Amino acid sequence: MARIPVGKRILCIRLLPAIMGFRRQSDKGRKGLYRRTELRTNRGTKGTPTQPGTESPYRNRPIEESLELFNKMNSGEIEEGKMVLRAKIDMASPNMHFRDPIIYRVVKTPHHRTGETWKAYPMYDFAHGQSDYFEGVTHSLCTLEFVPHRPLYDLFVDWVKEGKDLDDNRPHQYEFNKLNLNYTLMSKRNLLILVKEHLVNGWDDPVCRLSAVSAVAATRLSPSANL
Repeated sequence: MARIPVGKRILCIRLLPAIMGFRRQSDKGRKGLYRRTELRTNRGTKGTPTQPGTESPYRNRPIEESLELFNKMNSGEIEEGKMVLRAKIDMASPNMHFRDPIIYRVVKTPHHRTGETWKAYPMYDFAHGQSDYFEGVTHSLCTLEFVPHRPLYDLFVDWVKEGKDLDDNRPHQYEFNKLNLNYTLMSKRNLLILVKEHLVNGWDDPVCRLSAVSAVAATRLSPSANL
C-alpha cells in the first residue's frame, strides 16, 4: 500500500482501492478481525455508557463467508440498509465508538466521479485515518465533537500500519473550538443554501462577502484588510 508523495493532491474517492485493499489484506491476515451483521440487528445492541452492549449473532461468522458477503455488498447484490460491515473491537468499551462500529455500508447512488464502480463505501471514522495516512497528512484538524473519536482514529491508523513503526510518519488528530463571527455565516451548509437558492451571486459574490476563500479573493483586498 504505497503512500501518496508529499505535496501531491488526490481526490479522496481515488483512495478507495487502497482502503479496500487494506480491508481485504486484514481480513485474511487476522482471523475474525471484521465481521458482517445485518443492519436490523445493529439497533439496540450497543448498550449504554454504563452498560455493555450485546454481541451480534454474526460477530464470529467465518472470515471466508464475511469476505463473500462483502463482495456481494460491493457488487450491488445487497440492497441499501440490508447489511453493513462492522469492526470487531470491544462491546464493553466505555467509549461507545469502540463498540463494533459500522465501517462499511451499501450506497447505490452513482458517484459523480466514479459512477457505479463502488457500492460499498467506508464510514467517515474508518476512512479518516487511513486517508490521512495514505496522503501523508500530519495534522488532521477537527472540531471538539471529535474528541471521543480520536482513540478510534488512532486504532485504525495502527491497523493500516499493521502494527509496525506505529510512531513513524503517523497522522494525528487535533481538536479545536470552532470560531464564530458576529453577522457572518461560517457554516458551509448554510452558505450552500444561500448559493443554491440564488440569494447571492455564487460563491465568489464580493458584495455579500461570504466567508469562502473565493469570495474573499474577489474583494481584491489585502489579507490584512480582510482580517
